Amino acid sequence: MTTQLQAVVNAALQLPEAERGELADRLLDTLQELPDFHEEWDDEIRRRLEGYRSGKSVPVPHDESMKFIMDDSDDQAH
Repeated sequence: MTTQLQAVVNAALQLPEAERGELADRLLDTLQELPDFHEEWDDEIRRRLEGYRSGKSVPVPHDESMKFIMDDSDDQAH
């Protein structure tokens, strides 16, 4: 990593989370080889948010979901 890139990364990491997300989105938009998934992700985010707001979906804390994932992967390995 060049010193210029490292400086940009360090500065970016100092931004609030929302601004880091906006920066990431803008940078991804400049990469021509990536397919445009914005519409699909927007639809998925809306679907999940609607499920949460309606009570059909229940949020699971990160540590619990990771335990579930790891336990499931252990079961599949045996």
